[in-house]
Amino acid sequence: SAVSSLSWNPELPGKILDQLTLSKIKEFKSPAPTGTELFKIQIGDDTNPLKFHHSMILVKDQWYARNLNDKTNEAYLIEDTLKNAFPKAEEEWKTKSPTQ
Repeated sequence: SAVSSLSWNPELPGKILDQLTLSKIKEFKSPAPTGTELFKIQIGDDTNPLKFHHSMILVKDQWYARNLNDKTNEAYLIEDTLKNAFPKAEEEWKTKSPTQ
């Protein structure tokens, strides 16, 4: 089988976490708006692998985050600066192997 020449870019999680901690919530929506789930973010450790577990939802041209650890059906609108921190295409999440 062929080995992929791409691997996950190790710098992206740090950049995303920096943006998450600096972002301000623009607005709360309850119930959470219905949209397209773009991806989920899971951050944790061995004792709690889902300490931070959010779903990122696209509604029209706005991104919402929903805390999946919270039982309420609430989401919050995220700032454009955070939205712009996330790669848009799968290939942007990856980096080329240094052996190529």
